[in-house]
Amino acid sequence: VVDAGTTRPETSVACEERCVEAGVDFVEAPITGGAPREGYQMMVGGTEERYDRVRDVLDALCADHVRIGPVPKATVFKLGLQLRYAGHRAVDAEVVEFLRDNGVDPSPLADFLGFDLWERYLTGDFTQDLDGLGGLAIWSKDVGYAREFARENGTALPLAAVVHEAYEAATRRSDEREKHAAALISYWLALNDAADRSDRR
Repeated sequence: VVDAGTTRPETSVACEERCVEAGVDFVEAPITGGAPREGYQMMVGGTEERYDRVRDVLDALCADHVRIGPVPKATVFKLGLQLRYAGHRAVDAEVVEFLRDNGVDPSPLADFLGFDLWERYLTGDFTQDLDGLGGLAIWSKDVGYAREFARENGTALPLAAVVHEAYEAATRRSDEREKHAAALISYWLALNDAADRSDRR
């Protein structure tokens, strides 16, 4: 069994235990396509023996993979990665809205300086490219999982708390079409009463 999803670490542990009881090999292999590297990569958790046995399957599923350690270390690693993705995009959203709310066009951040800035922040198109849960809700879920795990282990995540609040608020206010994670910026738009912005200039 290769679990490519992003779950709570305790879920990976429980799945491994069930598989061992049934005489089935299990590896956790959360996948990412958002890293600077091209293609999809998997972070694998499981014994070295199981990792070696599943290499051919992993080669077919992704561009590259790496064993992080025993279960649930790959899931914990993926949650850390999600914190990085979600936090990076949240800072971008705040910067874009800071500029726009103060009458400055934010587009040179990407057009002139070459930053990897979501154009969706500028266009307001938050439709999800793929059917399913959508990036906005996925990052909200995963940052929540990371915070739960951190609390259980006494790890401080003060910035993640703020980021999670923004994603949760944006998820609540987005409609069925607005599932792309860029809909996060609606949180800052609401804070700054963006709908009334023309009346203030």
